[in-house]
Amino acid sequence: MRLRGVDSEIGLATTLADDARLTSTYEAEDGSEVSMAWSDGTMVRATRAASVVDDEWCRGIADGVLIEVSAPMDAPSGAAELAVRLRGARGGEKAHWYGGSHLLNQLWPLERGKIENGPFYPFDHGPNGVGNVVGTHWVSSDGALIFADPNTDLLHVGVNAPIRRPPGQAPRYFGVGIQNASRPSLPLEDGSGEDGDGTLRIQSRENFADANMLHPWQSIESAGMKNRDRLRLRVVVSTQSDAKSATRVALAQLPKPSSEPLKSLMFNPIWTTWATSHADVTQESTMALARDVLKAKSESGLPNGSIIEIDDRWQTRYGDLDFDVTKFPDPKGMVRELHKMGFLVTVWVMPFLQESSAACEEAKRLGYLIEGSQPPGELVEVLTGGAGQMTGSLVKLLVDRFDWPPGHWEGGGGSAKLEPGQFRWWGTQPVRAIDFTNDDACEWFVRRLQKLQDDIGLDGFKFDAGEPCFMPYGARTRVPIRHPQEYSQAYIEKVCSKFPLSEVRVAMSTNSYTGLVRMGDKDSVWGSDNGLQSLIPSLLTSSVLGYPFTLPDIIGGNAYWNQTPDTELMIRWAQASALMPAVQWSIPPWDISKEAYEASIKVMRVREKLLLPKLAKLAHEAKESLEPICRPMWWLDPKDPETFVIDDQFVVGEDIIVAPVIQKGATSRTVYFPSGTWRRYDDPSVVISGARRILVDAPLDALPVFVRANSDILCTRAPRAQPFATSRRTSTPSRALRSHDASACSRPHLSLQLTVEVFQLFHKTRPLSSTSGQHVTRYADTVSVLRSSTCEREIYLVGTAHVSEKSAQEVAELVRRARPTVVAVELCDERLATMRETIAKERRGEKKGEGGTSEFVRRAVRDFFGAFTGARGPGNVADGLLGAAMKTFYGFFRLSGLEPGKEFKEAVKEAEALGAQVVCADRDVRETLRRLRENLSFDDVMAIVSGRVRPGGPSPPPGIEGGMDDIENVVESLKTRANVRQMREFLEYQFPRVSKVFIEERDDIMFDALMRIRAERVVAVVGMAHMDGIERRWEETQERLRLRGR
Repeated sequence: MRLRGVDSEIGLATTLADDARLTSTYEAEDGSEVSMAWSDGTMVRATRAASVVDDEWCRGIADGVLIEVSAPMDAPSGAAELAVRLRGARGGEKAHWYGGSHLLNQLWPLERGKIENGPFYPFDHGPNGVGNVVGTHWVSSDGALIFADPNTDLLHVGVNAPIRRPPGQAPRYFGVGIQNASRPSLPLEDGSGEDGDGTLRIQSRENFADANMLHPWQSIESAGMKNRDRLRLRVVVSTQSDAKSATRVALAQLPKPSSEPLKSLMFNPIWTTWATSHADVTQESTMALARDVLKAKSESGLPNGSIIEIDDRWQTRYGDLDFDVTKFPDPKGMVRELHKMGFLVTVWVMPFLQESSAACEEAKRLGYLIEGSQPPGELVEVLTGGAGQMTGSLVKLLVDRFDWPPGHWEGGGGSAKLEPGQFRWWGTQPVRAIDFTNDDACEWFVRRLQKLQDDIGLDGFKFDAGEPCFMPYGARTRVPIRHPQEYSQAYIEKVCSKFPLSEVRVAMSTNSYTGLVRMGDKDSVWGSDNGLQSLIPSLLTSSVLGYPFTLPDIIGGNAYWNQTPDTELMIRWAQASALMPAVQWSIPPWDISKEAYEASIKVMRVREKLLLPKLAKLAHEAKESLEPICRPMWWLDPKDPETFVIDDQFVVGEDIIVAPVIQKGATSRTVYFPSGTWRRYDDPSVVISGARRILVDAPLDALPVFVRANSDILCTRAPRAQPFATSRRTSTPSRALRSHDASACSRPHLSLQLTVEVFQLFHKTRPLSSTSGQHVTRYADTVSVLRSSTCEREIYLVGTAHVSEKSAQEVAELVRRARPTVVAVELCDERLATMRETIAKERRGEKKGEGGTSEFVRRAVRDFFGAFTGARGPGNVADGLLGAAMKTFYGFFRLSGLEPGKEFKEAVKEAEALGAQVVCADRDVRETLRRLRENLSFDDVMAIVSGRVRPGGPSPPPGIEGGMDDIENVVESLKTRANVRQMREFLEYQFPRVSKVFIEERDDIMFDALMRIRAERVVAVVGMAHMDGIERRWEETQERLRLRGR
């Protein structure tokens, strides 16, 4: 099909019935229209896009062809469809594609992935990987432009979808919060599993029904499903000279913002409380963050954050828009103080109202909420979909019912059983959605936000959510919604746009918004599956889709599940983000390491000197034309095929190439230079001729940046970071402490040098403890030396938390320095054998195969289900529940990046390296479990599993009550004798028989094991809970032996 005077060399196809035959064709005399019809009722009509006068979305594409595909409502395929050949769309050998949407596994170019056919509207983790920023145009490296009508009824899209659905593949589904733990990161990459079909497939469907792609709108009857006599799809196809030209044509059709974002959103870093505090933010923690930022500025020149953003759970109840007076006793005074410190202040808000909140009750009375039908019961939820969905749904129900993990914030839980109008989200509280199709509801919400601003002195808002996937079952709005994205558009246009100082995370046909459009939450990992390597592809996709004012997510990621970035990841993330339109911090680099802090200072100075002088001009140009600020490499030379697949470089304006390192462990990288002459920004003596690849050095503190040699940008030698502030770190031990330690050793066979080394090793982060007796010398809370009264024997007793990386390093170092002949560990023979097998596998390079979050969830659910389904009475249920709880407990640590037993494993490895004997100091674990079964009732087990505690009595250590979103620091904070004793007292009061079996009996067993060892020098590694008991027994026994020897 070809129109006269229009170049449309793009391979297109539509779906017909198997027996369909062409029945008619038509071509207008002037060549402006061509149409075809088939016997199955399918019709295709092509007209010049420029002749369309009633559709703003396409009439500016002067040389485009508007293709309209229509099919009967009962078409065999259930859709009007247009398929575009991806590879060689214009007849060439190969083409690469860009645009569409953000993805959970963000790949660039698009054909690298296999995006399964699915609903195409903004999602928070859509069933096929579609994310929160969505557009309806795609461009190719050879200049093809495919632009679908954004108001297509029941729009579905697939890109290079698998040719066949693999046998046994469970349905893809939309999940929230922990439900996503059992889902793969989609789309899958091409080359894995089934081959992709090599097409961009765009559909207007009869309905959302699809047993293989489950999502909320399958329960909603949209206006787009009503009063249709045929299925209709409209797509404009155009061929331009290259990808840059095609992108410019697409951007020209989109609405433009009336102004660029406020300078305060882009010119200085934004600091959010989210990654460090999550839902536990308080006035105290907010002010502490602000003071730390100011201190960093005064110490080293790190720019002051222009905005302090107070994130989740500053409210008493979601939607009330009142500060929690317990967490924020004086919010107005706090904001006033932050203003004096030079910050603007925003708070996090979302369009959900918590059930039982005053706002929710008022909105119900006024009719401002989205109504819904009776949602499926809990059993139906759990039994829907495949094993992954059922597992995720079960865990989500348990989390919502019991607010797990317990104590992570107050006021959670209670939403396991949903009422009409309620829906699931990432929190645990039952919530309802504001109806933004109701103008009165929008004005009501805006008035309340403005009142909060006026009362407290806030400067703006971080608007979260707004995706149409967050709606109740059978949702009904005041004005019927024809297309899901209309809800997001109303949220942005009628609410968010009223506040100049703002950011959103959802976008579809909302290019006129004047704030920042944030990427979705990133995980603190390296890969393209929502980690660091997805950052540049997400940025470039936003640029192609017409969202130039991109806010990359938090530097270092969100630190979910204790994925705290290490020094290398933190530095590389800061470097990748530094020259993007805006920068957002949450995890302070000085909390990671000295090296991370200094490298962050260095790269932020590069931003100040290189980007900020150009940013105002680039932002103005972007406002006028949506021309991206940060551009794909092909923007510089769109005819150069070497630029088409580069996903780890980008261009700022026309004369800055940014090439951050995004591969773990790399200290150099290959950079491609388009035609022209380039200089390295931090070393102007390096001049590079373009159109070639060059390997460049990229040490950890360096961001490779290159500028055109003939530009007006001044290259400079690499800026030197200010010395790191030693006041942020514990100083080395004082001379007085060293002398105390040296004199503490009274026995001549203990090396003075070794004594000092032990002191230094264990006093890097811990205070000195007092000597506890003649035969026990304590050097720190976690280490003491036991001496025999009858022979030349010393036992270095080391206490651990079983999951501490720091303790593991200390244990390994102590064994190396002490060079014992025997190493005793709190293991039984079977566990030691298993540990040695693990060590052997690691040495062979074999992975343990523990699995990720999804495997953890599957195992936990399987174990807890098994406790009930495989039981023959309460006693068996108790046994099963106890076993499941213990497995889940240790599995949680593994999932959080900690390794249970790591200290013992390091001790065994070092012992084997020295040729020392390894002695097991614990009884068989099965014997411990048997003793537990003998001493625990069913009620005791249920209390342990549910976390129920008896009132009164000692409280647990404060770290236990403080939440589990930073588990490693919680573990380290608990490694003091005071905390361990408090925990022991708590356990003795709550579960005295557990304390007896787990602690007292095993104190005796470990002490007896140590008494039997006759070697001169021993290192014994035990849990900290046993140190007091072992030391007491040792001191008492040695004193009796000494007196007997008189």
